[in-house]
Amino acid sequence: HFLTQPLSTVVDEGNDTSLSVSVSGTGPFDYQWEKNGASIPNATSAVLTILAATGDDAGSYRCVVGNAVGSVPSEEVVLTVKLVPVISTPPQSIGVVLNGRAIFSVTAEGGNLSYQWLRGDVELPGATQASLVLSRVQPASGGTYRVRVSNDVGFVMSDAVELKILSWRELAGYYQAVLEHD
Repeated sequence: HFLTQPLSTVVDEGNDTSLSVSVSGTGPFDYQWEKNGASIPNATSAVLTILAATGDDAGSYRCVVGNAVGSVPSEEVVLTVKLVPVISTPPQSIGVVLNGRAIFSVTAEGGNLSYQWLRGDVELPGATQASLVLSRVQPASGGTYRVRVSNDVGFVMSDAVELKILSWRELAGYYQAVLEHD
């Protein structure tokens, strides 16, 4: 007979957590934790400890407790792992003519996301959307850009990409090369 059942738990990616049961009756007791219906190797105590949780640890858990008389499963509980953001489509380097318009964008997953664009290592004030639009690009606009994507668990930084200021001649040469390639 279970004195305490395991509890559904939410853990941030990278943190430790545990599930536990306590039972009464005639021992000795055998414990076997299961995840999504399959036995977890070496998970044979009243406490299941999960170190540095990852997305792979998320799932349904229960503990089957047995003694000489028989075995009984605990209630099934859910372990939810909240993940650090993942960039699915990173920003790309671009070339723009003077006074042209440059747009960098990023696509990411991971819950309630926030964005901060940087030029070099300096945060750009107000640049807090998934896209960064630079209108009327000047020579000083050139350089490297990246974006920090955050949620309540942590953050990820994109690789640096380049904004190159092109002359009209360079732009014409670029389009000529594209046309000849096709």
